[in-house]
Amino acid sequence: MKIRRFEELECWQEARVLVKMIYEAIIEMRNLNEIIDLKIKL
Repeated sequence: MKIRRFEELECWQEARVLVKMIYEAIIEMRNLNEIIDLKIKL
């Protein structure tokens, strides 16, 4: 199979999945920190 675009590379596709997982983890951590901050203020 000839690669015509870098997006066709399996390593690129796997990297995109990894980036999405990292981004989602950061968002979850931020949300958790906001919940903890609210509990502390109460």
